[in-house]
Amino acid sequence: LGQAGARVVGTATRSEGADSISAYLEAQGIKGRGLIMDVSDGGSIEAGLKAVTADFGGITVRVNNAGGTRGNLLEAAGRSGAAVNIKKGQFMSPWDMRNAVEKIEKTGNRRILITERGTTFGYNNLVVDMRGLAVMREWGYPVVLDCTHALQLPGGEGKKSGGQPRFIETLARAGVAAGADGIFMEVHDHPEKALSDGSSALHLQSFGPLARRLRD
Repeated sequence: LGQAGARVVGTATRSEGADSISAYLEAQGIKGRGLIMDVSDGGSIEAGLKAVTADFGGITVRVNNAGGTRGNLLEAAGRSGAAVNIKKGQFMSPWDMRNAVEKIEKTGNRRILITERGTTFGYNNLVVDMRGLAVMREWGYPVVLDCTHALQLPGGEGKKSGGQPRFIETLARAGVAAGADGIFMEVHDHPEKALSDGSSALHLQSFGPLARRLRD
């Protein structure tokens, strides 16, 4: 996304980490910055979001997995006025997400998206219950299906996570049929060389044809 023109912000709890992120983005020719932020500190979150908005004019906040249970993080994201994408943790039920949504709603922010990424199913596996999409859509906000993270096999390769990318289209088609408002995929031109989540990523060459099939 950064190489396609998106501005990227990475967070770290220390200045060395933020500086490292900034240096990496610059080396890759990507516009963005590293940012010091402690997600356990509401004041740090709000200050960080204000800094990014001042630099770039706007921001979309994604609250990832475990963040869906952190009230201070959700409320700070809501008060920013930015669009907030809450990603359901794999340890959460669909109806648990109502609590996360309400944390943002009480700030007056209604720019909310909810992302389904699968639920822990035994050891080293995730499963997507399509009923959850219908449950979460009842609250009036767009629901997105993350059909690459949902195909991860956490710890499935012994020392790292595995994945089942051959089922990406199957899961995406099921999501569209079940009424998902959007489909999220991690895409890489060389998944085997990706620094993160390559084992469940979609190859870039496959993205266009798949997107057309889902649209049609």
